[in-house]
Amino acid sequence: VLRRALKLAHAALPVHQRLCVNLSALQLDRLTLVEDVRRALAESKFDPIRLELEITESVAASKDDRLITVLNSLRDLGIGLALDDFGTGYSALAHMQRLPIDRIKIDRSFIVEIAGNQKSRAMVEAMIRMGQALNLKVLAEGVETAAQRDVLCALGCDELQGYLLGRPAELPTN
Repeated sequence: VLRRALKLAHAALPVHQRLCVNLSALQLDRLTLVEDVRRALAESKFDPIRLELEITESVAASKDDRLITVLNSLRDLGIGLALDDFGTGYSALAHMQRLPIDRIKIDRSFIVEIAGNQKSRAMVEAMIRMGQALNLKVLAEGVETAAQRDVLCALGCDELQGYLLGRPAELPTN
């Protein structure tokens, strides 16, 4: 599946955009994952710098040291790594500091009320500050209103994603 997605993205995705792909717990457990990704990149000629693989916080917290080894091997290929749905899983901050990730993605559930709810704003601000203190990019998911965008920009969030900014792109099936 990744091989096909990379081939399609190589042909259709503008060069300034990255392709983000979620990895499941089952995929992370496959002993051939790193080699499968390496082969898919080579066959598709897709630039690994433009590929970002995402794992959820709950998957990251439930895995052993082998996950760190796999993620480091993927990162050595030049691939970006993101912690998706940040704040919604079984967060183990001590474990998170060991993960070789580049970006955390704050779940939309925290963004929905950020413009009118001081507690939501405080939670998101804490996540942004923590991410930046760890030298991670911080992306807010689910930005749907100008008010949400304005608050996130004022808080110094690095990147925004959501319907206010654009719909998810579908790769052509040809």
